[in-house]
Amino acid sequence: MARSGQQKLTDLVNGLQERGALKRNAYPIVLVAGFASFGEPIFGTINYWGGFEDLASALQESTGAPVILTRTGPFSTNWERACEVYCQLRKIQAAGPGSGFDTSPAQQTRIPIQYGQYIPLPPRPQNYTKQAVVLGNLPSDWVWNAKHPVHMICHSQGGNTVRLLSELLSGRHGPQNPAYFGANLGNRQEWIRGVVTLGTPFLGTTITSVIFDEILRDVQVDEVISRLVVSASLNPSRFVDLQLDHWGFRPQACESFLDMHRRLKGNINAWWASDNNAVKDNGIQGIARLNRDFAPQPSDKTYYFTMSFDATRPIPTQHVSPLAQDLKNFPLHPLLSLGGLLYPGPFDLAAKFASGFVSLTHRVPGAPSVLAYAKWAAGFANNLLAALGYQIRVPIPGSRIPLADMLPVLTIFSVGMSGKGESVGFSAKNDGIVDTASMRGPALGTVDEIDNFNMASIQANRGVYWHLGLTEGVDHADEVGVFTDTATVSTRSRLAFTT
Repeated sequence: MARSGQQKLTDLVNGLQERGALKRNAYPIVLVAGFASFGEPIFGTINYWGGFEDLASALQESTGAPVILTRTGPFSTNWERACEVYCQLRKIQAAGPGSGFDTSPAQQTRIPIQYGQYIPLPPRPQNYTKQAVVLGNLPSDWVWNAKHPVHMICHSQGGNTVRLLSELLSGRHGPQNPAYFGANLGNRQEWIRGVVTLGTPFLGTTITSVIFDEILRDVQVDEVISRLVVSASLNPSRFVDLQLDHWGFRPQACESFLDMHRRLKGNINAWWASDNNAVKDNGIQGIARLNRDFAPQPSDKTYYFTMSFDATRPIPTQHVSPLAQDLKNFPLHPLLSLGGLLYPGPFDLAAKFASGFVSLTHRVPGAPSVLAYAKWAAGFANNLLAALGYQIRVPIPGSRIPLADMLPVLTIFSVGMSGKGESVGFSAKNDGIVDTASMRGPALGTVDEIDNFNMASIQANRGVYWHLGLTEGVDHADEVGVFTDTATVSTRSRLAFTT
């Protein structure tokens, strides 16, 4: 039986310990969240890292090393997020010491930031980002630099953000943001000691296409999006902070919701339709654009480890024949059924015969597959929805279906990604948000399996994306312990501690 990615990681750590090559980490561990990440715990109890558990605090207590939670925009591009991570680490306590999340508007954690020239932001005297949250003891004079490098654990989009950040630290793209990444600052990639990615869409994710080309293909979402953005930007003590103030999405003095919406609706819709948001930036075309504009290469100063996950199973090959009870209730015109005399017939005999006949035809060679029936059903449902005036659509399925315990909100995406993934050359496997084939490593740079890791010369392994393999039965939320049971959270905790 093939070892899971988690087992391979455990074996790697044990092997290094046996050789005496593994030292207790003393560098801060930086957690970089993914798409739609929320800063403060929702309702004060639901953490991004761990859900109702607190993996970040548990990680800090277990390792003894400081843990830094960066606070990146949930719908921002990898460029914006790379600037935010850089700024927050370089100004780790610029707004004053303390480790807590915002609890009131009076608690100032904003720090000045420069986003550079790559994205066409509206002119503004000064932009701000949030101060990172520090768990554990970080010296008051600590500064992120070559003498004080960090390890980074990245979930989902966080891996692409750090991949871009590492490339920007090379100094090869200085004109885009001279203050942060100027060539005169030299190559500072050694500031990132190690990177571990969980479910990162290195090749992009097909969920973008599933949402916009299938589910919402005929839906006008502009009004909904603009209202949601205004709702999340109006109140200073925001329930979920989109951190889009640098786009001008912020209220004016004494401005009501409706006034703010009328003023910003056009700008918000233009932002949403552009490539300058996380949804587009992490699709297949978005990652292709990132590769074209920056050509990120792994640093020979950094260790990289990637983990892949799958929360699907093959669509059943055994046909499920309709029961006589199902066929009995099939609506027929009374003229065709002779008022029930012909169908379903006395004692439902006709319905029972039909059920048996259908079951028999499934055993004949050449009978349509379950997948063929599923695709037909999706097409029929879409035609019916359209005829009834609904704009939403059902995605066309592929050869795999979600596991029964996948987070329910992810299942509809998983179904569509199974079909879409096969159509673009990926496999049908996915975790509900990211295609499994995209998690192994980026198209640019060397990617290798962890079985080939050089145990005799550890430093020779830098600059390579080491794929720790596939862990099955884990969806995108499970990867960071959100909405999972205690056993799953414990497993994720052990994974974090060994990294």
